[in-house]
Amino acid sequence: MDITHHGKKMIWFFIAVGALAIFTISIVAYVSSQERAAILGNDSKMSINSQANKAVPQTMVTEVSENTAPEFFPKDMPSESGATVVKNYNTTTPDGRQLGTRVYVTAKTVDENYKIFQTYFEKAGWTVTAAPAVKGSDSKTLLATKGSMQAQVTIGNDPVAKARTVAIIITQFPK
Repeated sequence: MDITHHGKKMIWFFIAVGALAIFTISIVAYVSSQERAAILGNDSKMSINSQANKAVPQTMVTEVSENTAPEFFPKDMPSESGATVVKNYNTTTPDGRQLGTRVYVTAKTVDENYKIFQTYFEKAGWTVTAAPAVKGSDSKTLLATKGSMQAQVTIGNDPVAKARTVAIIITQFPK
């Protein structure tokens, strides 16, 4: 069976979405283990941390105030006035990647948000790539690169937040 160019793009899109899901699950597991350690007390926390430090380097996640952009965001990144921020944090991975993540509830449509971010990235000199649309979904994803930075903006209905959200992840790769 001949796989079309569109089919290959879809496969890569699903691979990227799967990798993002695995990354998100690992962050949630890490944060949950830190909360568990805090509940159990300092002795348990020290034990958990010393065991983890011996095994493999840890991903470090730092919450950021909702009034502040994550550390790795460009200073002029578009932001929706009055939007409710549901996630806002910085991440440093063992391999040296630094990520800024912000998710907020939006009052704008998927297409309005997509155009805002597409225009921003293009004017700021980023190379913009539209991720293939997922059939049956109203969400859209925009990918952009500039130097050693990569951005992913996903706009759509979030079943957890039960609202339309904008999820922005800016990754700074080690130079």
